[in-house]
Parts: sequence; structure tokens; C-alpha cells
Amino acid sequence: MHVALTAGGDVSHAPSRDVRALVNAESARLTQAWGDSCAEAQLLAIDQQMVKLEAAATYIDSLQNGRLIPE
Repeated sequence: MHVALTAGGDVSHAPSRDVRALVNAESARLTQAWGDSCAEAQLLAIDQQMVKLEAAATYIDSLQNGRLIPE
């Protein structure tokens, strides 16, 4: 699973468009909330939270839509 890495500028690559949109929006919101004071440690913490969010959202999406997930 590849997910939003705010420090590296990557975005979510979840199989579901809805999950990608959720993760990307939340990553942007958290990054903006920290503003200019967002240090590398906060960016890494956001990245770790986005990994967990994408995994949970992908799992829920697969259950709701009756799809098997690749991992």
C-alpha cells in the first residue's frame, strides 16, 4: 500500500477514488493546520497517520462494496 507522504509530496494511491480523496484531503488539512511551523517530525507523524487512515478506509470500502483487497 502506498499512501500520502506529505514530506515527499506524494499522494494516496489507494484502489478506491473515495479513499484517495479522503486521505489526500485529510493530509492537506493536517499539513495546513500546522502551517509554517510544521517541522519534519510533524510531517512524518502525518504520514504515519495517513498510512493508518488509508488502510482502515480501504478495508471499510472493500467491505461495503464486496471487493477483496490485494493485501
